[in-house]
Amino acid sequence: MTVFATCILAMVLGLLLMMNYFKFSNILTDVTTSRLAVINKNLESSLSRATNLGLALDELQFADTLLKRAKVSDAAIQEIEVFDNNGAILFATGRQVQGGKVDPSVLRQLAPIRKPDNVEWSAYTEEQFVAGVTLFNSFDRPIGRIVLRYNLEGYISIVEIVLKDLFTVTGGLLAIAALIAGLGISLGFRELRHTYASMQAALASVRASETTDIEATAENTEDIDFRAKLGTVTATVDDVLNQIEASAVAPGNQKA
Repeated sequence: MTVFATCILAMVLGLLLMMNYFKFSNILTDVTTSRLAVINKNLESSLSRATNLGLALDELQFADTLLKRAKVSDAAIQEIEVFDNNGAILFATGRQVQGGKVDPSVLRQLAPIRKPDNVEWSAYTEEQFVAGVTLFNSFDRPIGRIVLRYNLEGYISIVEIVLKDLFTVTGGLLAIAALIAGLGISLGFRELRHTYASMQAALASVRASETTDIEATAENTEDIDFRAKLGTVTATVDDVLNQIEASAVAPGNQKA
């Protein structure tokens, strides 16, 4: 019963561990994407103010400074790029040069969700988050987009640390719960265990007495058989003696 109760507790605690793990992972994902969205929104606001004044997107000389300042705000940001509707990079914080093309993998991630009416979008893979925002001119026409790529190494390390802590806490709770369950079952069924032991002892006594009775009955049966046989032999001997005596008393025998 203790093992069964421990297995049930292990299943319950395992489900709680999974729920807490996924809940924390989702919360951390939402927080990360929200922070990236705020950075993108600030960049979009600054660049849109300049384009609304009539400047072309590729003419904004202060854009490089804005992108580098935004990248310094979080060490996990790998790259921030500003590109036009054709995918040509206008400004970037990394090794990308002006006139280059956006990484095809990034475009593939954004293709299903990037639409002209989508101001903000986000996607993620096993290696990075990708968050973007669309830039519009004063006529509400898309003129370019901002893409921010975020490294997931720090995110994954935090999730692994939390998972390890959850395993530790769950193991400790399971050990304590199993100990309490064992003590509770032992104390709660102590009287029943004593009653069962008494029943077993009484049953063993009854079986022993039945065995003794059977042995005594067997001995009595053998004694009765012996006596019957002895009586038969005695009767036979008596008959023989009577016949001898009768023959001795006969008249013919007297003359002789």
